[in-house]
Amino acid sequence: MQNRGLIRLQIDAHGPRGHTGLGASSRDLSRLLVGVCRDLEQMLTGRLTLENPSGWRSQIGFPYLRVGEAGLFNVSPERGLLGIEIRTVPHDRLASILPGIEDYCRERDLGLTVVAREDGIACDPDSPLVRALLDGIREGTGVEPATDRKLAATSARFAPGGRGIVWGQSGIGPHAAGERHFLPSILPYYQALGAFARRV
Repeated sequence: MQNRGLIRLQIDAHGPRGHTGLGASSRDLSRLLVGVCRDLEQMLTGRLTLENPSGWRSQIGFPYLRVGEAGLFNVSPERGLLGIEIRTVPHDRLASILPGIEDYCRERDLGLTVVAREDGIACDPDSPLVRALLDGIREGTGVEPATDRKLAATSARFAPGGRGIVWGQSGIGPHAAGERHFLPSILPYYQALGAFARRV
């Protein structure tokens, strides 16, 4: 019933190319971008719900940092890239996060590309469509539906008015090498969809 939002950013740092033995570059891009990671984590700690005993919290990750060329020791790199992924619980809004990152990058002459930006959503449990879906799940599966929160950001956040619900067949290891779907779970999913369709 609740899904985290998603912000994906890329920070682009530039410096002069030159021989490191001659002190050609005054801008060490590796140190610079490692410092950016530290600074942004500190900045966002006060703006995001990063601690929650229930586990329902926002999350900051730095999935890639690319600077220089392996094996090339004596030439300072011209460009460095840093990837940032922030997954936000619905009450942590992008409007309170992104402007601070934009200001930070502008002040330090860093390029910033916003790759994705969508707030998290919380579905209204009193919506007639939600009630019809839950009733359809009860009828189709014979069990009480478990309403929960989804940590991974999903395309449900694109649903109009934040009315997206993620549900379906079961399985293990999403996006992992050993991802598997439990085939017997497809039938009750199909039956629940039919029961929902009859109600709407």
